[in-house]
Amino acid sequence: MYDSWMRDAWLDPVFVAEWDSATAIGNPTRQEQVDILVSIITDSYTPGKAVLDLGFGSGQIESLLLERAPEMLVVGVDYSDAMLDLAYKRLGSRLKRCNILRCNLAENWPSDLNNSFQSVFSVQLFHEFKHERKRELLRHVHNVLEPGGLFLLLDRIEVDLAGLAPIYRSMWQRLERVVSPASGKSFSRLDEELRHKEDHPAVVEDLMCWMRDAGFA
Repeated sequence: MYDSWMRDAWLDPVFVAEWDSATAIGNPTRQEQVDILVSIITDSYTPGKAVLDLGFGSGQIESLLLERAPEMLVVGVDYSDAMLDLAYKRLGSRLKRCNILRCNLAENWPSDLNNSFQSVFSVQLFHEFKHERKRELLRHVHNVLEPGGLFLLLDRIEVDLAGLAPIYRSMWQRLERVVSPASGKSFSRLDEELRHKEDHPAVVEDLMCWMRDAGFA
């Protein structure tokens, strides 16, 4: 059993298995957010074209995408054997619709990634990278999107706790009251745990500025 105060250990099979089975705990709106993301991608998908997933992980998103659009072509990037082992089990024969590139995006961009993608998406990955690396990745993403292509980013963001802590506390307490399963964590404990992980979430304004600098509209 892993302590929630530890940094995420994406190469460890035990940590990864626990994370995969409990993604909604501590992130109670994840299911709705992912459903919105999947709906946008599948509703706009053109057969024969490919979509790119930065952070393929355990294949949770692909399972939903291919359930709604079995003809979809997915290129996924990930570096964790532990995560990909779960993806192979989850997707089974549907893996034939997926081309997985092994690459640690914190350090490199896949050298053989030169497709033109209809859409690119990333779920809960960018906050692990330092800000300059985020900017580099956004430039890469823009370069592999076809004209009019769409980039969808679902990620943690930095919030203004100095000025708005009571608002965010109320929001968290409401979520703990209305969702199941609840995490059982107080807002102060949640905030402390997230900061202890030494991630690098960005504020929305910075993300938008970096996207414009990369060429996005």
